[in-house]
Amino acid sequence: MDILKTVLIIDDSIYIRQLLLDELSFLGFNVIGTNAEGKDSFRASGNLHPKIIFLDTTLPDMKSLDVLKGLLSINNDVYVVVLSDLQNKIEVDYLLRNGAKDVLYKPFTRNDLGFVLSRFLASQLKYSESKLLIVPFLYSVFYQIVISYAATSYRIEIEKIVTRQFNNLQKKYPDRFLVSDQVLQIKVHEGINSLQKQKIVFRQLDSLFVRTLNSIKRKIPIDLLKSLLKESFQSFVRNFGDVSQQVDFVFPSWEQLELTSLLSKTSTTRPSLTGPNYLKNSEVSWPSAKMYSTNHKKLDLYRVVINFDPRTPKIFMGGNEDLKVFVILSYFDEIIGPKLVFSAPPTSNDLLLEKLKIIPNLMDTTGVNEFDPFIHADNEFASINIIFTLENSRTRSGNDEFMLSVAIYPLEVNALVKATQMKGLLRATAAQINFLLSENDANPLTNGVLNMTTEIHEMLSLFVNESKVFLSY
Repeated sequence: MDILKTVLIIDDSIYIRQLLLDELSFLGFNVIGTNAEGKDSFRASGNLHPKIIFLDTTLPDMKSLDVLKGLLSINNDVYVVVLSDLQNKIEVDYLLRNGAKDVLYKPFTRNDLGFVLSRFLASQLKYSESKLLIVPFLYSVFYQIVISYAATSYRIEIEKIVTRQFNNLQKKYPDRFLVSDQVLQIKVHEGINSLQKQKIVFRQLDSLFVRTLNSIKRKIPIDLLKSLLKESFQSFVRNFGDVSQQVDFVFPSWEQLELTSLLSKTSTTRPSLTGPNYLKNSEVSWPSAKMYSTNHKKLDLYRVVINFDPRTPKIFMGGNEDLKVFVILSYFDEIIGPKLVFSAPPTSNDLLLEKLKIIPNLMDTTGVNEFDPFIHADNEFASINIIFTLENSRTRSGNDEFMLSVAIYPLEVNALVKATQMKGLLRATAAQINFLLSENDANPLTNGVLNMTTEIHEMLSLFVNESKVFLSY
């Protein structure tokens, strides 16, 4: 039994447990335990020592966060994958920032599960310096991504071609390569130790890559194939770029397409020292954004890895110091309408403060969906905003409605354009505030004043600084 691939499943649905058991076994993983309740999982984890745990968000006996904390207290290195439906994204986001490593949304396909498992294996390879182990893995996951991205009309044909090329390589060099048809993985025999033989193996893997694409080209129009490869490569870099960089892995050129040159256009490019490099809105999605994280606390989940602290004063040098950036939290009162309940940073300018207070009253939010960021601008201010609701039985509507805004003063076109790239970060901040307020049984407001917890205050203070840094460059 491969100890690295041992799995524990925690889900109260017997169907999901059986489905995962079957699929994981097919993909070469060993399910060493299943549990329907959270309390039973602690003993199982302590006795069985799984490397990866699938944790459902709706267990009958315990909150998923309590189960997660218990599992991490037993083994802080265990790779926890959250099982959830798409309607439970706020809780998933919170679990990911409290130690869970990935999410698998239900219903899922074998490809979805395989992609999660590949990310798990990549996380283990971060501790390896074996290029002979990493390079075949990276080629394998790239082929898998290409197949998963391909249109249905081409997917089966591409999979057949890749499988045939894998098998041909193994038949020709059985002493060098091991191939798994089920999960489209290619490995190298451990006995290849000399540097000369390793170089030969890497050249053969490069040649396999070119031959495979040449075979696919006969079935798919070249422009369509190049576009597919570009999309696949961007996904590859987002999910496995850190592993490929540690061994300086580079794809061979093909048909004048230099995949590695596209690296500069992806979000994992190292930023310059002129300012932090944040995710564009088009690059943010709930399931995959966590792969950018080096720390699952606070808002790092939606931030590109950067090699300096965005809170340090030095990165304000050279920016637009005249631009004023404010974070505003507003509450929509059922009787008197919208009102400001929090703003930061503090300002001694009374006129400016009065202008901040009326910003929520200037907006027409009719037709705006919850957690759907929108832009508002007038002749002085511009802001990017997001609305979220909180259940409250004390109100007539049964909900409290809040709006989180990042306001820019004075209005500047460049800063407004950049504000549109903050949608992912704004959405993450609003989701966290929503969750923290919902955890508090007390009324979120007392006499119109927000009951600010220390955690919410720290989070918003950090968000102010991040917004200022990003919008000033």
